[in-house]
Amino acid sequence: MGAATIVVGLGFGDEGKGTMVDWLVRTHDAKLVVRFNGGAQAGHNVVLPDGRHHCFSQWGAGTLAGARTLLSRTMLVNPIFALSEAERLERIGVGDPLSLLAVEDTALITTQFHVAANRLRELARSRSEGVHGSCGMGIGETQQDVLAGVDDVIHAGELRDVATLKKKLRRCQERKLAEVNRLGFDRSSAAVQRELDVLIDYKNLALDAYERFAAKASFVGERWLGEQLRGPGDVIFEGAQGVLLDEDWGFHPHTTWSHCTFLNAERLIPPDIEAVRLGVLRTFHTRHGAGPFPTESPECDRLIRDDHNVRNDWQHGFRAGAFDLVLARYALDVVGGCDVLALTHVDKLPLTQVCYAYEDDTGTTTTRLPLGATSPAIPSLTYQEELGRQLALRRPLLSRLPIESSSDGLRRAALHLGEEVIGVPVAALSTGQTYADKQDVRERWRMGRRAVACSGRAAMHRIET
Repeated sequence: MGAATIVVGLGFGDEGKGTMVDWLVRTHDAKLVVRFNGGAQAGHNVVLPDGRHHCFSQWGAGTLAGARTLLSRTMLVNPIFALSEAERLERIGVGDPLSLLAVEDTALITTQFHVAANRLRELARSRSEGVHGSCGMGIGETQQDVLAGVDDVIHAGELRDVATLKKKLRRCQERKLAEVNRLGFDRSSAAVQRELDVLIDYKNLALDAYERFAAKASFVGERWLGEQLRGPGDVIFEGAQGVLLDEDWGFHPHTTWSHCTFLNAERLIPPDIEAVRLGVLRTFHTRHGAGPFPTESPECDRLIRDDHNVRNDWQHGFRAGAFDLVLARYALDVVGGCDVLALTHVDKLPLTQVCYAYEDDTGTTTTRLPLGATSPAIPSLTYQEELGRQLALRRPLLSRLPIESSSDGLRRAALHLGEEVIGVPVAALSTGQTYADKQDVRERWRMGRRAVACSGRAAMHRIET
């Protein structure tokens, strides 16, 4: 029987999950990567030592290392975008990428109509309440339809039933057009007209694209994953976005419609299978899109000059700031702790500081964010919105880590940040973009949760201030 590792980002996304998954697949000899949240809005960058680069959206980030991908039932699948990604993978040497893709029958499908409606809503917000920082990939639209119980929701297994698929696509197109016609956007805008055309064009069902996807990908039932987990070879569960963007625990409305914690993965894993919970953090914080960011500073822009994350039409700017211990504590409180950490961008440690607390106008300091007025299992969106508003009013209190100017000095500083400042055992360090720049610094953690405890220190599920 193999082992399972769940990889979750503890920031606002872009922590380096993709490059860590690529490294984990290679060092663990993993056979399968399971995507368990989000959808086509994921952007997990992997760079190989020979210079090849791919930004993974719907394939697992272990694809270049030879692993297959499972798009689980808790993942949103966009077949049209998947076909485009398959072409990009083929151009860098991956043969027949769709043959490496397994999809659970009950996974939800995001259509081109969800994407267009999502973008039109965000364009309408820009004229009124302000943008949410949407990725423009139709994720929220898809989830809204599920919550509303509409009858044209499409599941992956239905892609093979052309008659049903055609009826549902047509109903979805008509319904989304009616919904967006009630929005107050500028119809003279080229961006608005481009998305409206998708909803207006009665011939735009793209059935051939859905049929090509269905003919190439493998469709599996819910028992398939359990069989893989009980067989030989490791399985890596790859999370998308970050805990600070979680649909329940993020700072509303600048969140994603997705559970970004360990929740979905742990529901997918059978109870007899142990999994190590690995949290990923940069040595500084970043945020793509709108929303509160207490440590953001133009001085930190130098930290992201070589980053693959850049400004785009929907999220706009990519921002950087000092490492935020208050937000790291909050993310760990939300997920109930991690077994081990992976710290990325360790080479940037000498260029940044650590925010150890916030200060308000009265001089009151804050070292930990509350999980809710009465610590509810799921906080209210109103409470989370107010928490985000309060974040925007706080001033970060900063200090520098003592760092010696050597590779050993960086390693010691990173371990100090993870194990002494944050308070969680560190399993891996990354000083560059490729798997060759990763270092395993904790023996036996990959063997399972019990091995993590046996290696000298158990995970802290509540970090004390």
